[in-house]
Amino acid sequence: HDSFSACIMFKDDANRIFEWIAYHYHALSLRQIIVGVDGGTYPTELVTQYSDHIKITLWPQHVFAPDKEMNVSERKAAIDESNKYIRRQTLFLRKCAVELRQQQ
Repeated sequence: HDSFSACIMFKDDANRIFEWIAYHYHALSLRQIIVGVDGGTYPTELVTQYSDHIKITLWPQHVFAPDKEMNVSERKAAIDESNKYIRRQTLFLRKCAVELRQQQ
């Protein structure tokens, strides 16, 4: 039985993420997901609702994008919020991909 794992970032998108997970669980056999929580509301109900079917790991922002991960020039460059978000996305996806590879 083929299945897949996914890495997604979450920030107050409860309606979208529940819909996304339900679709991918049924259509593509999603069985594991690492969710990077990028501030906002912590989606604990996500784990409760899907824990019988999907392995869900929640990573708070400090797990995938601690300040020490950004060097001095990156901190200076990340002045506006969109640059900071893009950097957090990059760090999250890199760490998540490594984690999922190690679990294979």
